[in-house]
Amino acid sequence: VCCDEQQLRTLERQLAASVLVFNRCPSCVENFRGLYCYITCSPDQAHFMNATNTYPNSTGGLGVTDEDIYISETYATEIHTSCKDVVFPQTNEDCTPQRFLDYLGSVNNGIAPLNMKFQQIGNSTGPNSNSIPAEMGPLDEFAYLCQDSPSPTEYACSCTDCEAACPAPPPVKPDPIPFTIGAADGVGVIMLIIFLAMVVGFTAYLLISCACQNKPIHQINYAVAEAESKISYKKAEDNGGRTLVSEIPFFQKVGKRTQDWIGGAFRWWGTFVARRPLVVLVPTVLVCVALIVGVKFVILTTDPIELWSSPTSRVRQEKDYYDSKFGAFYRTEMIILRLKPQFEVGGTQYTSFTGVKYNFTDILRTEYLLEMLSLQNTLVLIWLNLDCCRAPATIQDTTPLKQNCMGDFGGPVFPFLAVGGQGEGNGYSEAPSSIITFVVNNFDKSDSRTKLVKAWEKQFLKFMGEWESEHFDFAYFSERSPEDELERSSQTDLLVFAMGYLVIFIYIAVALGTYTSVKRIPVDSKLTLGVSGILVILASVFTSIGFFGYIGYATSLIVIEVVPFLVLAIGADNVFILTLEYQRDERRKDEDLPEQIGRVMGEVGPSMLLCSLTECVAFFLGALTDMPAVQQFALAAAVSIAFDFLLQITAFLAVLSIDARRTEANRLDCCCCFKMSPSESKSKSYLENFFEKYYAPFLMNDIVRYLVMVGFAGLSCWCAVLCTRITVGLDQDLSVPKDSYVLTYFDYMEKYLDVGVPVYFVTKGPYNFANENSSSMICGGSGCDTYSLTQQISYASQNPDYWKIETPSASWYDDYVDWLPPQGVRGSKSCCRYEAADNDKFCPATNTESLCQPCLEEDNYTPEQFMEFLPWFLIDNPGINCNKGGHSAYGNAVNIVHNYSGNTGQDVIEASYFMSYHSVCIKSVDCTENLVKARELAANITKTLKLANTDENGNIIGNEDDFTVFPYCLYYVYYEQYLTLVGDALFQLGICLIPTFVFSFVLLGFDWYSGIITVVTIIMIVVDTAGLCSLWGVDMNAVALINLVAAIGLSVEFISHVVRSFSLKTNRTRKLRVIEALSTMGPAVFAGVALTNLPGIIVLNWATAQLIQIFFFRMCLVITLLGTAHGLIFLPVFLS
Repeated sequence: VCCDEQQLRTLERQLAASVLVFNRCPSCVENFRGLYCYITCSPDQAHFMNATNTYPNSTGGLGVTDEDIYISETYATEIHTSCKDVVFPQTNEDCTPQRFLDYLGSVNNGIAPLNMKFQQIGNSTGPNSNSIPAEMGPLDEFAYLCQDSPSPTEYACSCTDCEAACPAPPPVKPDPIPFTIGAADGVGVIMLIIFLAMVVGFTAYLLISCACQNKPIHQINYAVAEAESKISYKKAEDNGGRTLVSEIPFFQKVGKRTQDWIGGAFRWWGTFVARRPLVVLVPTVLVCVALIVGVKFVILTTDPIELWSSPTSRVRQEKDYYDSKFGAFYRTEMIILRLKPQFEVGGTQYTSFTGVKYNFTDILRTEYLLEMLSLQNTLVLIWLNLDCCRAPATIQDTTPLKQNCMGDFGGPVFPFLAVGGQGEGNGYSEAPSSIITFVVNNFDKSDSRTKLVKAWEKQFLKFMGEWESEHFDFAYFSERSPEDELERSSQTDLLVFAMGYLVIFIYIAVALGTYTSVKRIPVDSKLTLGVSGILVILASVFTSIGFFGYIGYATSLIVIEVVPFLVLAIGADNVFILTLEYQRDERRKDEDLPEQIGRVMGEVGPSMLLCSLTECVAFFLGALTDMPAVQQFALAAAVSIAFDFLLQITAFLAVLSIDARRTEANRLDCCCCFKMSPSESKSKSYLENFFEKYYAPFLMNDIVRYLVMVGFAGLSCWCAVLCTRITVGLDQDLSVPKDSYVLTYFDYMEKYLDVGVPVYFVTKGPYNFANENSSSMICGGSGCDTYSLTQQISYASQNPDYWKIETPSASWYDDYVDWLPPQGVRGSKSCCRYEAADNDKFCPATNTESLCQPCLEEDNYTPEQFMEFLPWFLIDNPGINCNKGGHSAYGNAVNIVHNYSGNTGQDVIEASYFMSYHSVCIKSVDCTENLVKARELAANITKTLKLANTDENGNIIGNEDDFTVFPYCLYYVYYEQYLTLVGDALFQLGICLIPTFVFSFVLLGFDWYSGIITVVTIIMIVVDTAGLCSLWGVDMNAVALINLVAAIGLSVEFISHVVRSFSLKTNRTRKLRVIEALSTMGPAVFAGVALTNLPGIIVLNWATAQLIQIFFFRMCLVITLLGTAHGLIFLPVFLS
C-alpha cells in the first residue's frame, strides 16, 4: 500500500466516527472502509484518480485539494446498497448512490481530507459520468452484499439494516369478513324477514279482530269483584259478566292486595300531609338546606383521564407504570406554518456544494426561514424567563460553513418533525409546510412546577393568538388547548343552559293551571305551585350533589349539565300528574279537603312510586360500570330521582294542599290576601277534551292501529340495521367549539403531518439485557434474532397500512453496544471513557483536557461491565465526536434496579422502552385502530422475549408472568374504552332494563303482560334513538351511552303511567280501556314530559360547544320525540 503507519493511524482515526454509525452492519463497515482504503492507499490510484487542483506544499512538492475519482456504477451501487438500509436509530433519510458518494467526497463531512468528485462510469446520474481519459479506468472492486458476513467471525447484517436479509414477513390477520346473505347485508336481510313476518301477523290479527268484533269479551273488574264476593251466584252471567274474587288467579289476587296496600299507604300519607302541611314542610326544607350546604365540599372532576378511564383499566395501569418508571409524559406545543397562496411562486432549484440539484419549496427561502426563526426565538425567550424546558426542533442547515446539523438538545432532528406534507415520492426539501415543536417537561399535578409549565403555555397561546404574519397561514396547539377551549365554551354556554331552564320554568308555572275563564285567571293560576314544583326539582339535584360533597364522592360537569334536565323531565311529569289528577277529581260526600287529597294521592302515588323506584334502581345498577363518567352520572341521577320523589310526596304535596285551600277560598295566586267571587263548576281542559273526544277514538280505529303497528315495527327494524353501522368513538375535533383555533390545527395535522405521535414499547419486569442470548431477542443489529423486539417493530413499519407503525424503533440497546466498545487507535476515539485520575468518573468525548482511558480494552464485555457503564451512556450527550450518546434520546428510557432481590442481588433493568411513531390519526376510529395494532404487535413480542429471559444458568429472571411488553402512547387512555364500548353499552342498557320489568311486573299487580309490553316499548325507544342518531352524525361513545341510559329513565315516564292506568281500568274491551287510560294519563304525560323537555332542548341548538349540540340537543330531541311517539301512539295501540 502507498501509506505509512502514520497515515494508516490517521485514516483509522478519521473513520472511527463514521464506523460507529454503520457498525450495526459489518458488510457495510467493510465496504465503507475498503472504499477509503482504496482511494487513500491504493498503489493504482493514478489509474482511477485525477488531481484537478493542486498547490505547492511545504516540502517543495504539490498538494492536492480537489480530485476526480472514477468508479464503476456496479461498485458504487453495491457499496450504497450494503449501507442504505442501515438504521441510525435517531434519524434516517433515504439517498441515492450518487448522493452518498457526493457526501463521502466532501470535506464538509469531517472525514474526507480533500474534495473528491466521484463520477460513476456507465451511469448518467453523476456529473460528466461518461467522460473519462482513455488511459484511465474506473475503480471496480469486490463489495460484500449486506446479507453476507464479511468474515467467519462476523454476522451478516440484520433485517433491520438489510432488506435482502429479511425473511418472509409474518402473516397478518385478514380483515374480518362482513356478515352477508348472498351479496346483501346479513343483518338487513334478517330484519327485513322479521318485518315482513310482523306485517303478515298484524294483517292476520286485523282480519281476525274484525271478524270477532261482536263477540263478548270476558274482563276482570277488581273493584266490583271484591264488593260482590260476599254474594252467592249460581251463574257468572248473573253477575253481569263479571268475575268473582274466588275465580281470580293467584298472581292477580296477590297483585290486587299489593295495589290495595300501596294505595292505602299513600292515601294515609296524603291525608296526613294535607292536614298538617307546615309540620311536614318546615322540617323538609331544613333538611334540604342542610344537604345543599354540602355543595361547597363537592369534588369536581375535570381531568378527562379521570372521567373516561377507570383506575383499574389496563391502559390506566400501563400509564401509571410508565409514569412511575420514566416520569410523566412530555407536554407538546406545536406550530404548523405554510405560506399564503400569493407567496407560493413554484419554488427554486438549488445546486448543493456536492453538485446535487435539489428542488426547494418557497417556504425554505431565506426570508421566510428568518421569520420562523424570529418566531421561535421569541417563544424561547418567554420560555427562558419562566425557567422551563427545551425546544428540540431547531432548524439548522448543512452548508460549507460546517455548521452543526444537530438540534439544540444534542441529537439530530427527524426531518418529518421539522417539515411536513411532502406527499408521496417527494423529498423533504419539497415539503410545503414547516413545523416548530416545543417539548415540555411534565410533572405531577401537585408539583409546583406544573404551574410554571401551564403559565408558559398560557403565554404561548396568548402570543400565538395575537401574532400576525404577512407571509404565513398557521395553526398552533398547546397541551392545555382542549381543556381551555372546553372551559371557554362551557362559560359561553352557561347563558344557553340558563335560558333553557328559564323556558322550562315558565312553561311549568303557566301550564299547571286549569283556567275556567279569563276573569278567574288570578285564582286559577298555579304560578306559586309551579314555582314550588320547580324548586322541589332543583332542590333534589342540589341535595344530591351536596350529599356527594359530604361523603367525598367526586362529580363532573356532565352531572351538573345533564342530571337537571333528566330530573326536570321526570319530576315535572309527577308534578303534572298529581296536580292535574287533583284538579280533575270531584270531592265526594262527607269528604273534606285533606281526605280528598289523600284519596287522590292514593290513586296516583303508586304510579309515581313505580316510575321513581324503577328509575332509581335502574340508575343504581347502571353505576356498576367501570367508566367513571358514566358511574358518576348514574349515581347522581339515582340519588336525585330518589330525593325528588321524597320531596314531591312531602314538600310539594304540602304546598299543593295549601294551594288547594287558597283556591277554595277564592284567593288570588301570589296575592292571597285578596279574594274573588266563587267559581263555576270544574271543567276539563282543552288538552283533556282533545285526548278523550278526538285523539284516543281516532287512534283506536282498526286501520289506524294497523298502520301504527306496521310503521313502528318497520322503524325499529330499520333502526336495528342502522345500529350495526354506528361509528364507535368521539372525534377530537368535537371537543372544542366551532370557532376554535384548535379545529384549524386538527385540519393542518391531517394535511401536513407525515407521522403521528410517538409510541413506546415498554418492557415491564426484569429482563437480562446483559446476557448475549437474551439480548439477541432485543437488538436490531447483526447477529440479532430474526424476530427480536427491534426486528418485529421494523417489520411492522414496512407495512404501516396494517400495523399503523411508521418508523423503526429507536433502540437504546443497539446504540449502547455501539457506544461501549473502544474506538480509534488504542481507544482514543472511544465514547465510553473514564478519567485516569478517577476510575469512577465519566469522561465524555467532548472532554479534551483530562487524561481519559477507554472503558473496555476489547470489543467484548461482561454482563457486569454492561450494567456498570450503562448509566454513563444515559448521561452522555450526542455530538460529532460521539453521535451515539444516549442522553438526548434515551435519558429516561432505562430504569435500573440495584441489588434486585429476585436475581441474587445483582443490578437488573426492570423497565425500558423503545420508541417508534404511529400513523397520523385524527378520527377516533383511526386512533383506536392504532391502539389495537400496537397491542397485537406487543403481544407477539412478549411471547418471543419470555422464552429468552434467562440468566447465565438458564434460570428465568424474576417471575415469568410479571414480564410483558406493552405499548404506551399518550392518547391510549382516551381510546381504550372504545375497544369494549359496544359490549359495555349492551350490558349497561340490559342491566337497566331488569328493574324496569321487575317493578312493572310487581307494582302492576304481578302482570306479566304489562311488564313485557313496558320493556319491549323501552327497547324500541332505545334502538330507534341509537339508529336515528347515527343518521344525524352522533357516534357511539361514553357521552352517547349516558344519554341512552337517561333515555331508559325518560321512557319509563312516557310508558309506565299509561300502562298502569290501562291495567287498572275495568272497561269491557281493551280499546275502551285504552281510551280511558289515554284520557286520564295522556294529557299529563304529554304536558308533563314532552312539552316540559322540548323548549329547553331546542334552546341547546344555539350552544357553541359541539358536544352539547350533538350529544345533548340532537340526542335529547330524538329521545323526547321518540318517547312521545311510542308512549302516546305506539303503546296505546300495542296495549289494545
